[in-house]
Amino acid sequence: MLCPVCHNVEAKKHPTIGVLPCANCQQRQNSKLKDPVEFTSEEIKEQRKQFRDEIIQPFRSNEPSKEYIDKYGYKSIGLTKEQADKAKNVWDNDYYSK
Repeated sequence: MLCPVCHNVEAKKHPTIGVLPCANCQQRQNSKLKDPVEFTSEEIKEQRKQFRDEIIQPFRSNEPSKEYIDKYGYKSIGLTKEQADKAKNVWDNDYYSK
């Protein structure tokens, strides 16, 4: 059975799910999901700006957040001083200004 997406390569067969796209199509589909479209109201966008310091998270994609560490410190999230020094800004301002 051929891949249901590209119809060129042999499809993967899963015992429970059934026919799956080939590895190339799965990789291509996964790479497209990095920037999902977000549908939200203007009120929520304004609240993100207003309460930024209160809703910021300590990690994003397993990367420590420098913004969080600067605001709350690093000990409560289980980091060492060296790990905290290597932290980067992972919550870009665009997220809060959209």
